[in-house]
Amino acid sequence: DRQTFTQTETRYLPHADMTLPIFRPKPRVIKTIPNSELLLASLVAGSATEIVRTSLLHPLSTIKVRIQAKDKNTLRKNNDKQTMNNRQTEEEKGGGGLGVIIQPVVDAVKEGNLYAGIVPTLLSTVPASGIYYGVRDITKRMLNEVFTTPSKTDLVVISLFTVLVADIVSLIARTPADVLSLRLQAVKAKEDEAEIVGTWLQDSLKALPAIILTDLPFLFSKVVLNSVFTTGSEGIGRYELIYISTACACAALTTPFDVVRTRILLDSNYYPKTPSTKSSTSDRKKENDMLKQTDKMSFVGKKEQDGDYHDGDTLQTVINVTREEVTTWNETGDEVFEQFVNITQESDSGWQNLFAGWAVRTAYLGL
Repeated sequence: DRQTFTQTETRYLPHADMTLPIFRPKPRVIKTIPNSELLLASLVAGSATEIVRTSLLHPLSTIKVRIQAKDKNTLRKNNDKQTMNNRQTEEEKGGGGLGVIIQPVVDAVKEGNLYAGIVPTLLSTVPASGIYYGVRDITKRMLNEVFTTPSKTDLVVISLFTVLVADIVSLIARTPADVLSLRLQAVKAKEDEAEIVGTWLQDSLKALPAIILTDLPFLFSKVVLNSVFTTGSEGIGRYELIYISTACACAALTTPFDVVRTRILLDSNYYPKTPSTKSSTSDRKKENDMLKQTDKMSFVGKKEQDGDYHDGDTLQTVINVTREEVTTWNETGDEVFEQFVNITQESDSGWQNLFAGWAVRTAYLGL
């Protein structure tokens, strides 16, 4: 039984489907799996599955990240005007229809090094996946014991809550390595690695609330769709088919949240330094323009002091203060919403920018 984690058997009755429900034999519990065994099984199964999945599908993850990071402002060395012009030319070559989907994938593959970031990914996602399934199953069992005769709605609520708890615990464990891995995947040249990877550990801790917020829509929608299309009595084959189909549908529909998540993880300028009041999108745009101008000064920065030229220590201090003022901490929901708005304004494609890499994401989460 997938809800109570017990082994049951039902006495065979010929032509049971033609018998009134009240006369059909009820399942009999032959074994209740103890929590320790359930936790161990979930940890082992989740970790083993993640090892195989990550080892085989990591190139898809790299391709997805590169497509979603294509227009990212913080990767300025990789996204100058020439790069943007090249991108537009390549899209024109790809034509419409499938070319719009295939051409970005081809471009990402040409960059090579598709297993970039595989080491931190394996070191974090393998145990984190085991933790996720272990926490989820134990929490589900505890809640099912509270609801002695849960309705279908109760079961959905229980599943949503267990997914919430398990995802938060799992993301606390894996987000730092996710940031490092994503930034390594987005690197095009070795010399850019130090600049793009940046302060990945500090950034990951500050962005955790936003990462949780953008990760949950996929999991929640998958729980709801599974509850709609499954009854709990399907065979393993039919259940897996439904599970994979709903995963693919949810992956495609929640791609905008994944694009925002990718931008947040890659963007070291997103992360707050000090508390501050909210700012509008237009205000942030003006502040970001000011930051870019200040950054340009840092490359030519020397200050004149007492008639002599020295290294730009004072200018660097100004840059740090400016960056600190610009990258302020707003409420997580506002920051995520602002990312949505900014992405739609990056090109004439508008809202379609939010679905960058949707086909690769669907394949990655559906396989």
